[in-house]
Amino acid sequence: MVFKLSHTSSVWKETVLHTFTCCSGGGMPHGGLVRDTAGSLYGSAVEFGDTASCHSGCGVVFKLSRLAGGGWKETVLHAFDKSDGAGPGSSLIFDSAGNLYGTTESGGNLSDCFSAGSGVVFQIVP
Repeated sequence: MVFKLSHTSSVWKETVLHTFTCCSGGGMPHGGLVRDTAGSLYGSAVEFGDTASCHSGCGVVFKLSRLAGGGWKETVLHAFDKSDGAGPGSSLIFDSAGNLYGTTESGGNLSDCFSAGSGVVFQIVP
């Protein structure tokens, strides 16, 4: 899940912004979130996405956009397929042009590391 912590007085309050559902988006989000100037949140999840290449999916990069009536909408920006990476477990960063960058823990060169690949550095152009 993606959540927000708010501090009021001496109490912390948790608000759930988004709960992932099996197989329709990402699963097991790792790393932190990054926010753009419009307030959308971006992150990565190590599972789901392309389940044809990886048993439980190779992971995704997602965007959470705030809805006008409240709540958040998830959009999968990229689903990894092992040849272009798998298991994106790092936080993402933006460059000055708005491109996203991150790493995966496996995938990429599948002739390396017992056919699992050693990971990639990736770029997502909006």
